[in-house]
Amino acid sequence: MQKCIEKGTHSQQRQIS
Repeated sequence: MQKCIEKGTHSQQRQIS
């Protein structure tokens, strides 16, 4: 979740998830 806020991208959050 932190990465998503840091980058501000939903695509990354999905990949990390």
